[in-house]
Amino acid sequence: MRWFFYNVANPFIAIFLAVFIGVGFGLSLFTSVSIELWSLTFAACFLICTAFFAIKKPNFSLEIDLEVSHFRRMDRWLGYAPYLIFVPALVVVFSDTHFQMVFDGDIHTSYINEILVGTTPPENPFLPGYPPNYYWLYHALIATFANVTNLAPPLISSLLNVMALICIFAWTKQIIRALGYGDKHPLLVNLMVIFVVFGLNIFGIIHAADDILSGGVGTNISRDMILMGDSRLRSLWFKFLAFNSFPLTLVYYLMGIFASIQFIFEAVF
Repeated sequence: MRWFFYNVANPFIAIFLAVFIGVGFGLSLFTSVSIELWSLTFAACFLICTAFFAIKKPNFSLEIDLEVSHFRRMDRWLGYAPYLIFVPALVVVFSDTHFQMVFDGDIHTSYINEILVGTTPPENPFLPGYPPNYYWLYHALIATFANVTNLAPPLISSLLNVMALICIFAWTKQIIRALGYGDKHPLLVNLMVIFVVFGLNIFGIIHAADDILSGGVGTNISRDMILMGDSRLRSLWFKFLAFNSFPLTLVYYLMGIFASIQFIFEAVF
């Protein structure tokens, strides 16, 4: 089960969504794309990606023991205990889908509804006839899922955010193991995962480089590597509770880091 998640389910989700959004955006560059065509593209990309994984059987894990078999089964189960801290927040989110509406719900639902009844690229919902003023591919993804599943867009957003959170934890754990810390006690490894995701600004190296290039050394660079160093990440957990594409973006960011580590290990070692 664990092998299936790390080698199939987790990478499949990221690759499938990237292919789907890429194809849909490409079509939108040349013609108006209705929600029916988005749904057809969704089905086609899903079948193509499924066939690719079935035929190629790509391996996304390093040559490490994902089961950490020298620990007892009870220790491995105990290792997941830190994730229970997120259960209360998830209960709140799924108990009322209107919760998402308090985070710029007007602009997000406007784009989603426009895509559901119209075509892409959408117009600016506040200034009809003008180009969109927001990244609308995320809304196209939500609208397509809503059309395919007949679920409410806020619920779909919550489900995608939870799925992204699980994938983020998985890619972070893969990175930690790839760097040689996978033999630690499962409880310690999972605590490290949570700390890396929520205790640090994992984009800090990018902000630090930007500060250096802009001559800001000595002003903000000392805070770049902590969460509060970036004002947009001060409430990182809320990024997983609201309408936004940040959780999915973080999945691809971490997937890229893991792929880079794999490339370096294979090329150098």
